[in-house]
Amino acid sequence: MATVALAQEAAPPVNSGLDEIVVTAQKRAQNLQDVPIAISAISAEKIAQLGIHDSRDLSGLAPNVTIVQGTTSNSAAVFSIRGISNGGSESFGVDSANGLYIDGVYIARSGAAGMDVMDVERVEVLRGPQGTLFGRNTTGGAIHFISRAPSPTFQLKAETGYGNFDAWNGKITLDPGKIAGISTSFSYSHRQRDGVVDNILQPQDSKDPGALKSDSFRIAARTELGGTGSIQYIFDWSRVNGTPMPFQLTNTANGAPLAPINVNGQQVVSVQQAPVAQYLAAATFLNPACAALAVPTRVYRDKVCNNILSTARDQTWGHNLQIENDFGIFKVKSTTGYRFWNSSSTNDLDGIGSFSGPAFSSASLFNGMPVSLLQFIPSIPAAARASIAAAPVPTVVQDLFDTNNRRKHKQFSQEIEFSGSGDSLDWVVGGFYFWEKGSEYNPQSSGFILDTNSTFLSSFGALGPSFVAANPARYRLVPTLAILNYTATSESTAVYGQFTYYPGGHASGIRLTAGGRYTWDQKRLFRQQNGPAPLAIPETGSAGFQKFTWNLMAGYNVAEGINLYARAATGYRSGGSTRRIRSFRAPTPWRVSSRKP
Repeated sequence: MATVALAQEAAPPVNSGLDEIVVTAQKRAQNLQDVPIAISAISAEKIAQLGIHDSRDLSGLAPNVTIVQGTTSNSAAVFSIRGISNGGSESFGVDSANGLYIDGVYIARSGAAGMDVMDVERVEVLRGPQGTLFGRNTTGGAIHFISRAPSPTFQLKAETGYGNFDAWNGKITLDPGKIAGISTSFSYSHRQRDGVVDNILQPQDSKDPGALKSDSFRIAARTELGGTGSIQYIFDWSRVNGTPMPFQLTNTANGAPLAPINVNGQQVVSVQQAPVAQYLAAATFLNPACAALAVPTRVYRDKVCNNILSTARDQTWGHNLQIENDFGIFKVKSTTGYRFWNSSSTNDLDGIGSFSGPAFSSASLFNGMPVSLLQFIPSIPAAARASIAAAPVPTVVQDLFDTNNRRKHKQFSQEIEFSGSGDSLDWVVGGFYFWEKGSEYNPQSSGFILDTNSTFLSSFGALGPSFVAANPARYRLVPTLAILNYTATSESTAVYGQFTYYPGGHASGIRLTAGGRYTWDQKRLFRQQNGPAPLAIPETGSAGFQKFTWNLMAGYNVAEGINLYARAATGYRSGGSTRRIRSFRAPTPWRVSSRKP
């Protein structure tokens, strides 16, 4: 049936400009278009659309930013911003080069940086050194998760999803509304997934490498202070159980001598390679299917042979208290954070399964040698020569490399900042204090391969070639057990300030910014074991660092939505050391260096 067409009223004009995105990259609320730094802001809608659950899901969503999972932990994350990487270490020896913040609280350890984050309002990715306002360990940049404030009205939201590898997730969020002047929010999230690489020795897909189960809980409460301020408290808890991502063999040493290395004009003798390739080629694998996986390759494999069931369990939880108020001529904000991270893991780090081969010991070095040669060894009695000649070289069943790890970490941070805005000047000044303590207990088991021919040639003179010709087992393995056990603490204090001047007022479109930060760091180490046996006297070390970092910026608004700016900035990464160095005992105190890009 035909109907009468009625003329429509004129539509309102379409706003072709950019929507305003508010960010706090300079410690005060600003339009993204007016912030003179390289920044990407990811909104809550985009986060929900892309299914972002933790910091690792941000990889590739901002220019020059990649994030991958860590080595032995399901909650670890390795950040790389503009080519500057955190590194893969999950210990407490080396600080990261890129900062991760959740509601203004710095997350100190990369091993806890992959935790679940819920109720996120936006994510700000700041590229380049952020040493003035965000402090040390932000030489590459910083990533800041900002949570959604509890709603003063009732709302309930639930979502679920399903994906490949039998992955599914569910999340529920409840805001009861304002009760007795306090708005609250409660959220719970669950995720799980089967493994993404097949362990041919494990029949259950739910225990293959990459499998995980994650549960997270968050509660937030907020109350207003007379219309000019607020108090907000957030508690979050997360637990991730699963199987870490696998390792595959990409290269093996073949025992060939290495040329000396030139270090500052001096020739330094390289450590001799072990003949691992030759030993594995002759070894007997307990599962014949694992032999093919012992051949090194840099081509990605979707199968591994983990005879040790790798497991990882990570728990993180923390408290966040924010108090802020606007006094008219200035604003003040206090952010207090107290966080914990507990981690335990068992890891098969070779991916080739167990194998059997000749074992080395001093007592069995001459087993299988002919009596005609044994008579020239004074330490062997004549009556024992025949039995030693008839004795086989002992064998050992061994993994190439596996490890266990237990880590505990806690941190406290307090930051207070004052800010103000006038007709021609915006400013922010503040102070920061940080303390952390971490402990690690790390047993390791590995097989060290020896070429016994080199022993005979170097120690038996003219008889050496004869022993080599009669050697029943040239390559032999020494089972090596070692434990790293230490506790580390660090303390950091800083003061900072940044000022932006607008010649002719904000409307002029010209802005000049200068800022600086001075940081003092102190680190201590108490190590009880670094090898097969506990240290008779525990080793201690300490070091202090301090640094002034600054930034200068100039900007000009060419037109609405278009601005030009230039920025020069420095960053500071706190010094550190590997916890596996041979000894801290030396005539001079433990000293390490820190560098800026």
